[in-house]
Order: sequence, then structure tokens, then C-alpha cells
Amino acid sequence: VKDKVVQLIPPRAARPLRPGLPLRRCGLRCGDVLTAPRRAVPEVVVTEKTFAAITPSGGVIAWGEPEVPGSSTSSVAEQLQNVIEITPSDSSFAALKEDGSVICWGANETFEPNLKQVLRVFAASEAFAALCCDGSVYCWGDPHRGGDMRGQAEQLQSEVEHIFATGSAFCALKASTPSGRGAVVAWGDVLQGGRTPQGLEGVRHVYSTRGGAFAAVKEDGEVVTWGSSVDGGDSSRVHELLKSRGIRDIYSTDSAFAAITFDGGLVSWGNARFGGVSPGTDDVARRGGVVQLCSSSCAF
Repeated sequence: VKDKVVQLIPPRAARPLRPGLPLRRCGLRCGDVLTAPRRAVPEVVVTEKTFAAITPSGGVIAWGEPEVPGSSTSSVAEQLQNVIEITPSDSSFAALKEDGSVICWGANETFEPNLKQVLRVFAASEAFAALCCDGSVYCWGDPHRGGDMRGQAEQLQSEVEHIFATGSAFCALKASTPSGRGAVVAWGDVLQGGRTPQGLEGVRHVYSTRGGAFAAVKEDGEVVTWGSSVDGGDSSRVHELLKSRGIRDIYSTDSAFAAITFDGGLVSWGNARFGGVSPGTDDVARRGGVVQLCSSSCAF
């Protein structure tokens, strides 16, 4: 059976699985399911008003509300062959091909047509960031919402392992090397996570809310948050609790985070209407026994 597996699919929030990458740095959670289909699985993705799907032959079809950008691939149809993944923003699509090139269509088509050797594409609401095979990053889209990384270009030329996104900012996690030590580099809207906390390194994994906050878990278990304070960027209220109990995993809605501690407790912060504070949270945190959470856009 192993010889007939054509792809190994991790959960959407996890990083692409690569040889030599420790599981704890992949973003996999206890109980996550890895899917190993014996034939390629068609993928359907969605923007706010349009859909796109990969056909069994590697082509792409798109549909949605008429006249909305992205509902038609007519401008790039001939180029959409051998597609292996489609990444949607709020109003555009970026298709990654087998040869590592990228084709974009929709409201935002300002991308580099000669972009090659791309490993994966990530999206904010109106911008894309491509992680290349050599560990470098290229981005395009709204320059105020993650599409312009010129201020951090030198730091994003190599050693990037994965990219995370809020609605208007990106955060790149670099490999743990003698020179990098798991450093992070953020860009985009400063109020929504686009400014890296000074001296932040030794990071194991990064989580994000769509509203505009990042939460980084360091190798020593410390949690560092930044970005929009109302969307989870301010964890000062629960900082000591997170530090003393240790974090096993973090989940997010659009505007809040919830952490499961090593003793099975639960700690949440961010927008109360999105799960940042719950009447039952304190009781659950005291009793412990939490094994896994599920989250929607606005609730846990």
C-alpha cells in the first residue's frame, strides 16, 4: 500500500511534511489524522464569492457569482495545467503547479510570472506569500496588508520553514540554526501582527487569528503574542497562567486563542465574543481533563 500512496495530506494548519522535520515543529496535534489517498484527491477552495477546483487531470475550473473576479479562469486557462494546490485569498486564487510555478487570477493578479521553485503558497485577505524550495520568500498583493516585504527582504532570503498569516500580515518561521535559532520575521499591517517582537527567537510554532494576532510558542514553552490586542495579541491577563502550567497546544477562532495546558486545563484570551472569555472556562481550567478542542470562526 505504501508504494501506491501518491500524497500525504496533513491537517490544513500543519506544515507540509518533509523528511527530517521533527513532528513537534510540524504543528500536528494529538489526535490529528493524516490522510494517505491512493489516488490524487480533487481539491475545492473558496474566496468570499467564488469557488475553484482541481480536476483529476490537473486542470482548474472556477465558478461563483457572475462578474466577480475569480469566477472565471478564462484569462489564464491555458496556463492552468498540472496544478497540485490552489490557495485562496478573499478575492483571488493562486495555483501552484508541479514545476513549482504559480498562476494567479481574480481581483489581484500582480504577481511575478517567472516565479519558480515554489514549495507552497500562503494567503492573507488581500495578499499572497510564496515559500520557495531554497527557503526564500516572495510576496505580492496589497502592499499595506502583507503584499510588500521590502523592509524584511534580507531576512527572508533563506532558512524559512513555514509562513503563517492573519488577515493583513504574515509571519515567517525560520529554521533552528546557529545563526537563526527559530527566529520569526513578520511583515504587513503593524496593527495586525506585521511587526516582530524584538528579540523573539527559539520559536517552535506560530498560531494566528484571522482578526490580526499571532501567538508564538517557544522551545521553553513560553507563549509570546503580538498584533491586534482585541483579537488575541494581548495575553497579559493570562501570561502567568500560561507560563506556570505549560502549553500543550493552542487553537484559534477569528479573534481569540485557547490553550490546553499539560495538566489538561484550558486558558483562553482575546475577543470574548469569539471565545476569548467564557463563563465555563475557569471551571474547566480548574478541573482539567481537556484532551482536544474544536473551533469555528467564532467559537470553541
